[in-house]
Amino acid sequence: MQIKDLSFSLDFYNRSIVVNPSYYKAYYSLSKILNDQGNIGDAINNLKKAIEINSDYDKAYILRFHRELELIYYNSL
Repeated sequence: MQIKDLSFSLDFYNRSIVVNPSYYKAYYSLSKILNDQGNIGDAINNLKKAIEINSDYDKAYILRFHRELELIYYNSL
């Protein structure tokens, strides 16, 4: 994704969350963008929020697991 697209998407999902803070899919999508920008910690926090809102959202659990493994790996270097 190009920087302009990431910026637009980041803004879009942040606005979506402001309009509807219980829209768990916005947090999930935002986490993917943040991860692409190298913000793994913020990505994990958004996945945790998605899970907090909808504890049945399996995709968020799976992606959080992967992001936490990435964080452990990068911290061990």
